[in-house]
Amino acid sequence: MRKLMIVQSDARPRRVARPLQKLKPERVQEELRTMPGWSMLPNGKILQRTYQLSSDRAAAHYATYFSAHAEDRGQPAILNLTGRTLTVKLFAPHSRGHYAALDMGVIAFARQLN
Repeated sequence: MRKLMIVQSDARPRRVARPLQKLKPERVQEELRTMPGWSMLPNGKILQRTYQLSSDRAAAHYATYFSAHAEDRGQPAILNLTGRTLTVKLFAPHSRGHYAALDMGVIAFARQLN
């Protein structure tokens, strides 16, 4: 079984205008109640979802699509592909080397993938 990890660079500015309102973890949890499959990691600054696809090839194709879509939208992401399992982590652009608080842009991007 092959394993692949893709880290989207967050050095590029986001191309689309996004509201940059930082969200408290409680607000993120409220939003996540309407987004099946998504969860917030314990640090409160990363959203995660794991997809089980029908085959290794389908998972690789979805990872390729997702990576291009995230890059086009300027959405930082980490993709971890193992066989037919794709784990996606979304976060706001880094602030001085640290994960920034989640914002509505991250939520909106994740919502598009549901």
